[in-house]
Amino acid sequence: MIERALEAEMEQHRAQISRVREEITAQVSTQVTAQVAEQMSAQMQAYEAKIRQLVDGSRVVTSEPEVTNVMAPAHVIYRSSIDSRSDDVNVEPNDDHNEDQPWISVGHKSFISK
Repeated sequence: MIERALEAEMEQHRAQISRVREEITAQVSTQVTAQVAEQMSAQMQAYEAKIRQLVDGSRVVTSEPEVTNVMAPAHVIYRSSIDSRSDDVNVEPNDDHNEDQPWISVGHKSFISK
């Protein structure tokens, strides 16, 4: 009889603990969800303000665009192997950037004495 009374009391205690745990979990979940939603809202407002500032700033034209000569050739250095037996020049890109090799500048005629 005492065992049955103890078992019944333990079962009531377990049920009460379970209800309290569920209530606490629900409260904490609600609080955490509210905090996360508030933080996300603040971050989104800051992000939207930053984007608005960038977009508004890009609409302001302070001067006319500068006209440049986009067809200007780039100065490129090439390594060349020069055959002294002929007037041929074998020009290859200087991929290894070794400046010790003989070179010519593209676009300029190089006269080499034999």
